Amino acid sequence: MLSSYLRRQYKLVLMLALFAVVFAAVFSLYDLPAEAVGYAAVLCLAIGLVLFAAGYCRYVRRHRELMRLLRNVQEAAFQLPPPSGALEADYQTLLRAVCADRAGIAAAGESARQEMMDYYTLWAHQIKTPISAMITRLLVVFSLTNVKLFALCTLGTLGCFGVLYALVYWATARTYYKIVRA
Repeated sequence: MLSSYLRRQYKLVLMLALFAVVFAAVFSLYDLPAEAVGYAAVLCLAIGLVLFAAGYCRYVRRHRELMRLLRNVQEAAFQLPPPSGALEADYQTLLRAVCADRAGIAAAGESARQEMMDYYTLWAHQIKTPISAMITRLLVVFSLTNVKLFALCTLGTLGCFGVLYALVYWATARTYYKIVRA
């Protein structure tokens, strides 16, 4: 994490080093003692280290807060930390807009799914009645009035087809696995 903070602050560190070089050059041109430059550089370095440590602590705290928010991203409304500048405020506004759009898309998808389920439920109920009437008419045409016998024959036929399907599946699955393993 320290390396990412240093990469983020490299321009500031570079600028401070450049300032030290400028001071050394100016002091050298005016024939001032070099120890004055060294003393000023040590003071600036001490102040810079204190400010660097404070900034790094703020950076770590903010990073941990964002990681906590990332773990709780599924919450409907999560509280972002206060922005530290105009650019970060813009990013937070953008993030809120994306979250609102995502919620709208999820709601639209749920609504479409519910409409589809309602449609298919209605369709299944509407198709059931004509099929039932057609089966009843066929039974009457063929003089099959024993409903219990018809139900048993239907279940027996479905059972035979189920067993036949299982056997074919078992045979083809074995062959398929042999091909895959080879």
